[in-house]
Amino acid sequence: MYSPEPVGVQKLFAIALFASLLIPSAVGQTGAQGGRPDLLTIVNARQTDIPIERARVLLVTACRVVAEEFHKRPEDLNLRMKLILGESHERVFVDDSGGMTLYLEHWNETKFVDGIITGAMQLLMPLDTRKHVFT
Repeated sequence: MYSPEPVGVQKLFAIALFASLLIPSAVGQTGAQGGRPDLLTIVNARQTDIPIERARVLLVTACRVVAEEFHKRPEDLNLRMKLILGESHERVFVDDSGGMTLYLEHWNETKFVDGIITGAMQLLMPLDTRKHVFT
């Protein structure tokens, strides 16, 4: 059967689904609890409950899968993410130093993982190549 997505994306979503079954939803407004505090920062203007630990696991897992797809080591991809919830214009921004900002209207696991994949692929591309592609 033909699937339009690369095998890595299917693998990523399978891992994300498995992780979501193992990790309970956390209630809170900051992503700096436990783990690497600089890995994920969450700005949640509406103060809605979001699964912080699940988001952190999805971030680490997605980065690992993308790195493997590019034949890189996971530690070669040092993605730091800021998630801003409550933004109606959803978008992703990656700066030259490896920081990524993802703007979402509300928590959506699929959009979150898609944003991570997009940002991780950009970061694995050399900066000169990235600039050339964008121009």
